[in-house]
Amino acid sequence: MARLDRAGRIVLKGPDEEKMCPERIQATEVDYHVHSDQSPDASGSVEALCQRAVEIGLKEIVFTEHFDATPSDIAYKLYDYEKCRGIIDQMQEKFGDRLNVKLGIEIGYRPEQETQIIEFLDGKEFEVVIGAIHWVERELLEDVCVGKTEEESQINYFAALLPLVESGLFDV
Repeated sequence: MARLDRAGRIVLKGPDEEKMCPERIQATEVDYHVHSDQSPDASGSVEALCQRAVEIGLKEIVFTEHFDATPSDIAYKLYDYEKCRGIIDQMQEKFGDRLNVKLGIEIGYRPEQETQIIEFLDGKEFEVVIGAIHWVERELLEDVCVGKTEEESQINYFAALLPLVESGLFDV
């Protein structure tokens, strides 16, 4: 889990200890939400994206491909942990002297799918686990907002977001 301390520094809390991120790491030196061609909504190989990250001066990158347990979602049953873990390990070996390459995951959250999410996460090592609201009830998030005021849309979104936060399953 990550949090900010009173001075605005990032503190990572692991199972055994808290680690302070070096103050020299600025927000522009890391990207913790990157999708590659291993996600159904993106293109670009992990290798090409790592190369670009080095070119623009990033120090660390986390690939957070999509996992979703909703049958009508484009990411349903497409995520291959072993394949992604292998690619990330290869890229860390290749770019590790210039770029820290990590594996994360973005999980589409719906309260009724918590058991499936827990089963999916079991035994897998992710440096960052992002919880995302892509669906509100049975509608895609962008469709939920159609024909509604900004306030109505926000109420629907935050009502869906609260159980995600309360679940404790996610770092972000």
